[in-house]
Amino acid sequence: YGRYIYRKLNMNFGIIKQKGFSLLETLVAVLILSLLLSGSAALVHQALRVSSKLKNDTTALYLAQEGLELVRYQRDTNKLSGNPWLDGIHPGDPCGQANGCMANVDPETGVLTFSKCGGGGCLFLKFHADTKTYNYHPAGIDTIYKRTIVTDNVPGPEPEVRVRVIVVWDTSFGSR
Repeated sequence: YGRYIYRKLNMNFGIIKQKGFSLLETLVAVLILSLLLSGSAALVHQALRVSSKLKNDTTALYLAQEGLELVRYQRDTNKLSGNPWLDGIHPGDPCGQANGCMANVDPETGVLTFSKCGGGGCLFLKFHADTKTYNYHPAGIDTIYKRTIVTDNVPGPEPEVRVRVIVVWDTSFGSR
């Protein structure tokens, strides 16, 4: 009978039932949670970088395409007006110079002009939020993009011109 009471006392009072977590278990859980959160944060950061790069690449692509379209527009306008087709874009002044030229459409009049870039290269394009256009009008917001149009003669029996449009922009990781 004495052993039975001893066992009964030992079972009820000697062994404390565990409720909750120990300090070690809590620290391990916090460590695992912090590793998961830091990995997720790094993934979100990388996704934002890639998204920004793709946005800049796409904008630069469209600005280069627009530069070609502006040269094509000038060529067509010259032809329809009875002027020599290379007026304003010939491989001399302004677009054939070493620094190339800038094509600017005045947002108020819609007139297209080509002007040579200075010694430091072309100016930064400006963005106009109301018309959603890029040009060099001073009322716009500064952007990270510079567009240079260069024309070169192509040797051959017919007058032919090669047009290159170069778009450069600065990012936190360097120029592209």
